Amino acid sequence: DKNCTGTAIIGGADRAVYTLGSTQNISINGITFKSTKTGLTKSLSVCFQTVTNLNINECQFVDFGNGSYYAQGFILYGGSNISLTNNVFDNCSGDGAAFSDGTTNFEFRGNVCSNNGDWGFAVSNNCSKGTIADNLFISNTSTATGADESTNLVFSGNVSYACEHGVRVARFGSTSDPQQCITITDNVINGCQFGVSLEDMGAAAYYTVVGNTITFATQQGIRITNSENGTIVGNQITSTTNNLGFRKNNQKL
Repeated sequence: DKNCTGTAIIGGADRAVYTLGSTQNISINGITFKSTKTGLTKSLSVCFQTVTNLNINECQFVDFGNGSYYAQGFILYGGSNISLTNNVFDNCSGDGAAFSDGTTNFEFRGNVCSNNGDWGFAVSNNCSKGTIADNLFISNTSTATGADESTNLVFSGNVSYACEHGVRVARFGSTSDPQQCITITDNVINGCQFGVSLEDMGAAAYYTVVGNTITFATQQGIRITNSENGTIVGNQITSTTNNLGFRKNNQKL
């Protein structure tokens, strides 16, 4: 229903599929959730909130939002023991998928995020203990994947093509929420403006950037700003347009 006649609202937008309260033990397999780019009267998304034990496998989230309405294909506000595997998030006006509001103990693995108008997969607002691994990110307008104000995350084995950032960890608001303990390893990033970018993580960042392969970055292959206590080793950076393949400012490495 492009007009979303249901009344459940969170974050100012109606939701095509919505859960609220202490929902648990949900498994969704092999379903296509498809919206429309024409005739929308509001922003629609598939949204889960405060879910424990959620498994979504081999589903598709396609064509959510348009130039007038920002919409993620799938968004999760708070939850634990979450697994999204082997899904497709394509052609959404916002993020392909996003986790927020304290989601913990999660994996996002083996998914394809392509042609989305913002991030392929975003993690924000006090999420923790997550693994983002073995995903494919293609032609997402902003970042392939990354995090904001979150801790204890691993980005491993992902492949990114033609996104603005390959992996980006940045602080987008003025907040004291921690942004630390990030591992970025064995990712392949090709044709992005920035390969790996760590920004404003602070004095207790504790990050590791190891074994990544970054090619044809139009700016820096690796960019570090205002983020201390890091290890950067064994990365291969080739064919960057900017003469600085690696850039760091104001760091204690």
